[in-house]
Amino acid sequence: MTVAPDIKSDAEHMALLDRQIAECGIERYGLFLLTSENLFTPDGYEEMSGFVVSRDGRVFFWTGWDEAAQQVAFETWRDAEPQPDWKGSAEYQAARVAAGLA
Repeated sequence: MTVAPDIKSDAEHMALLDRQIAECGIERYGLFLLTSENLFTPDGYEEMSGFVVSRDGRVFFWTGWDEAAQQVAFETWRDAEPQPDWKGSAEYQAARVAAGLA
């Protein structure tokens, strides 16, 4: 019988994202359009996707399980172009403020 790990808290998820983003060389950032993918890694983290706004650009990410490393990692980490409708989004504007852009 397999025993599922405890599901991590929101605070634990945010701490994980903070560490992963810092490892990408981004110190100040804002997050927006975070989405749960309703999939869980073996260590109890829920896979997520979303956008990082940094001082020098925007990146789309998707977390997932890295089998070789046996840990959560970014499965996707790529540049993303701002969309016209983001300008009217309070969440996007807050992410820009968090990144020091506004």
